[in-house]
Amino acid sequence: MTMQLTGFRVPIGTRLQLSIIGADYKAQSVLGQLMGYRVDICLLVYILKKPAVVIPRDAIVAVRLGLQSAIIQFESVVDYVCEAPCLYLHVAYPVSVQIEQQQRKNPRF
Repeated sequence: MTMQLTGFRVPIGTRLQLSIIGADYKAQSVLGQLMGYRVDICLLVYILKKPAVVIPRDAIVAVRLGLQSAIIQFESVVDYVCEAPCLYLHVAYPVSVQIEQQQRKNPRF
């Protein structure tokens, strides 16, 4: 199912899994945390552990994040890579997201 990200009210601090496709076309998985966002502009994503490979600007990123009863996935592009005061990315705001509903016995909070 395709929807907009704004309808989900994703909380700041949500963990993200990013698959970054570099110049060699090999995907590198990186864990991140949502620092903030501006609707229709960008997401600010803090990288929890500095990856072994440099993250290039304009790299394609597949983002996956889990909410209480769904998993949200989307593809985007890295607009900026900032290294001070910590490593974080400006990721272009997604036009649409894919939602995968989870059937859990006990929802996560």
